This record gives sequence, structure tokens and C-alpha cells, in this order.
Amino acid sequence: MAETDTKAPFASPGLSNGAAMRRGGPPVPAWLRQSFAQTMRGVPEVETLRFGREASGDAGSTAIRDAGDLARHFNPFQGEIDAKGRVLGGTGTTTINAEVQNYRGDFSAGNHVFEPDGLRLQATVDAGRFDSYLRGDITRRKGGFNSNPPGGTVPTRLADIGLRPGDLDKITVGDVTTNGPGGLATVAAIDRAAGTIVFEAISGGARADYAGNFHLTFTRFAFAPLAAPTAIEEGVTQEVQLSRPLPPGIVPGCFARGVKRGPQPSNDPRSIAQACVASISADRRTVRFDRPLRFGAPILAAEGDGLLFLPGLWSGQLWSKRSYGAQRQGLSVQGIRIEASFPALPNYRGDTAYTRTDVDAVLDANSGMPWGFWPALWLYTWRPGPKGIGQRIVPQARNGWAEVDILELFTRLGQGPSVWSGNLHDQPYSRVRALAAQGGDEAQNGGAWRASAPDKKLLSANASTLLLPRPMADGERHSFGIVWTRGQVVHYMDDHPICVSDWPLQVDYPHQLGLNLACGSLAGFNPVALFFPQTQADAQKQSMTIHSVQSWEA
Repeated sequence: MAETDTKAPFASPGLSNGAAMRRGGPPVPAWLRQSFAQTMRGVPEVETLRFGREASGDAGSTAIRDAGDLARHFNPFQGEIDAKGRVLGGTGTTTINAEVQNYRGDFSAGNHVFEPDGLRLQATVDAGRFDSYLRGDITRRKGGFNSNPPGGTVPTRLADIGLRPGDLDKITVGDVTTNGPGGLATVAAIDRAAGTIVFEAISGGARADYAGNFHLTFTRFAFAPLAAPTAIEEGVTQEVQLSRPLPPGIVPGCFARGVKRGPQPSNDPRSIAQACVASISADRRTVRFDRPLRFGAPILAAEGDGLLFLPGLWSGQLWSKRSYGAQRQGLSVQGIRIEASFPALPNYRGDTAYTRTDVDAVLDANSGMPWGFWPALWLYTWRPGPKGIGQRIVPQARNGWAEVDILELFTRLGQGPSVWSGNLHDQPYSRVRALAAQGGDEAQNGGAWRASAPDKKLLSANASTLLLPRPMADGERHSFGIVWTRGQVVHYMDDHPICVSDWPLQVDYPHQLGLNLACGSLAGFNPVALFFPQTQADAQKQSMTIHSVQSWEA
């Protein structure tokens, strides 16, 4: 779609139509060869925030030197929070993708660390341990893997998942595996004499005699079904009865996620509260939490539902108090530039690791990689509830919300810190990669970048990735930005254009800027991709430092 609002200073002769470009139409506009600064020339700069204990706050900028400064400009959550600190809308304590960590209700010093020239968002483990302690195989050459529905009893033979009898000494009932069907399963029973394990699906659905080409990873995550007739009442239940004892690795300070199972277990273990385990009874069947549970969905013993327990991993995030977006009334363009740095990581670009041997080879070859590392710079809003809490509903929007990812850095088996990702969500779009059309200009515009998949994949409805010759996580500062108009979004890295997306947004309410360090996700196929810390060291290494935020608008 061509640019529709000619108030944008760079709108003449207009941004090219992405579809036309894919048909061999007009070339990338000349201004896409320009730096971010050249593109923004003539657009008023309305905000400059500099982070760090020694940050300067001159007439044109604001210094964010401590938690008090943070609180004047940011919130610890996106959305609305009531007087008791409960999140009523927005992203909540685990954001929106069953993240492994929680976010605190304040700018805690351990997770928001002020350095001389930046603010480091840091992950900390307060309780429990990350330990992916055993791997197996699910292959076509063997008898298959059974992941039962709640209460199912079909066993899986050790030999069929690449394990030996002695491996049973390491495994505890309640331990959780990631598996080939794309979800999580729990060890429901062990028969040492027969050499079998009974698995029950937690997410990803039940499977019978599943044969593929995947690894099976045992973790110290733990699952326990609710004891009948228990039901968790949202915002009220604080003590829970379980149908079997918790494994010994679950201790006070660990987190819990609510898991809906039913006949076909869902893919999204969830929590919208910060509840931690406060105490565990002597028989390990009764757990009391430090606050009432809120999972955003009914958790019922009658349906086989239960709680997934995770180590107490906390992290840091910021959500702006001011709003952003070219779609706001009276505006036609929004520019945002964020300077950030990440710890130096191995040059891992992703691998097709499936079997136990493949996975172990990847982990061994990338020693020092904090698996599950997921920093994100993004703009988000949400559809409020029926009582009209928060921003107003916009009926013409497809799902009432839209998301602009300025940068996401995923560290999992399929991709790593050498892969740039900038997604647009919920409103359909088409995209072209600016650098692909620049020919000889690539050398001066960020180096020899190349797509991590054919261009038709780059132009998919809701995803974009670029494989870089070196990691973004290299210990050095990099800038990430967007220019957002009413019809298009252009992404930048280190002030060079990456891609332009035709995106006629169908919502007109504001977005908040989120800067957060997530530590992996247990939704969808993320568990089988090992998108969570594999060791305690993986969890404690995760950090992102924010140096500055600038914005322009007109």
C-alpha cells in the first residue's frame, strides 16, 4: 500500500508498494539507502533518555540514573494494575508467551542494575535449580513414545526412547520432559521391573506410539495434578492440594504455572500473577503460596489440570508511561531508536538438531551460550475486557491489538544471537528486505547480511529473520530502530535499513514501549527447541543493557 498521509517529511515520492517490488516493480526508494538519521531529518525529536549512574541530562535529554528516575518514566508492567498490585490487563508478569521467568512489581535492584553508562536488565535465580539432566531419543526405528491424556496408563519402554535401566535412578515421578510432539510431558509412573515409564501430556497434546526424529530432554521442572475435587478460584485460592507428592527439587521460592489439560492438553502453561511457593507440607502434597493464584483460566481437578513448577527465575523489564505510534490522532510518523548491548556470545546461527547426539553436539560446540536468552524491544497494546478497562475497543481491528517488534533475539536450537528478528503481529502485512535490493550498497550498509531463509519465507505473514555474519550479542553497543507511518514500518539496525513492511494498521489507540529480558518460553513448540535455560549458569548469565531511547514524531 502506498503511503497515504503526505505530512511525513519523506513521503514524496512515497514508499514503494511491497507487492509491486516482488513483481519486479519499482526499485527500493532512494531514501531507503539512507541512514536512520538522514531519514529522520526534519522530523522533531521529542524524547531522549540516557541511562546510567553517570548519564548526562542536558537541555535536550533526560538522565535515568536510579530507580526513582525509572519510576517517573516507566512502569514495571504493561497494562493496568489495581491497588493490590494485580495486573488487570496487558502483558502481565510473564508477558504473553508462557515465559519461564517472572517480573517483579517494582524496579528491583537485583534485576535493574545501574551501570555507569547504562541500565542492565539482569536475570536472577532466587530458588530451585535449572538442570536438563538427561536426554533420550524418539526415532522411527523404535517402538514409539506414548504421551497419555490425564489418567492414561500406556507405558513407554526405555529402549524406545534411547534410555537404559540405570537411567531410572536419575528420574523422579513428576519430572517434566520436552518431547518431539512439540510440548511438555510429565513422568506419571515408573516401573523398574518392566523397564518402562508412563508419561502424561502437559502440553502439545496426547500421542500414542509416536515415532519421529526428536530428542527427549528430562528437566527438574515438575508437574502435579490437582487432588479431586480441588478447583483454583482466580485471585482467591492460596493453598492447593495435589494428587501426588512434589519432587524434592521444588522448594519455597519456586514459581507455578497453571496447566489446562483436558482430553488434549493445551500449549500454554500460564500465570498472570507473581505467586511463589511459600511452604510445602511434610508429605509434599500441600503447597501454600505467598499470594492468591491468578492463572487467567479455570484450573480444575475434574479435567486433569494441575500446576507446573519452575525455579524462581526473576528478570527485569520497563514499560513506558508515554505512548507511541504513528496512528495516534494528529500524527503521521513515529521514529524510535534504542541503543542496547548484550553479553558477548558464540556465533551460533541455528541448527537442525533433533536427535540426542545432535543436541549434545550443539550444546558442546556453543559453550557459554545462555540458552533461552530472549531480549526484546517492542511496542504493544491490547484488547481490554468487556468492562472497558484500559484502552477502548476498536471493532474493526482483527483481534483488537497490534504489536511492533523492534528487535527480538531468540536463543534456541533453531536460531541464536546471529539472527536478527523483527516481527509485526496481528495486522496482515507484506514485507521486502531493503538490503536485498541494494546490490553493491550492502557493504556500506551493515555488511554482507543474508536471509536465513528464501525471500518467500521472509515475506511470510507474521515473521521476519535475517542471518548476520556475526552475533548482535558481542558485548558492543548496537542501535535498533523503526520508522513507523500510517501504512508502513521500516526496521533499522545500526542505523541501516533492514526491511520495509506494508502495514495498514487497523487500530488507532496508543502503544507502549517495552524493554524486557525474557528467559525462554514454554508455549507451542518452544520447549522441544530448548527455549529455556538448560543449566543454572544459563539462567544467571542472561542480561541486556539499555543505554538510550530516542523518539521522533510529527
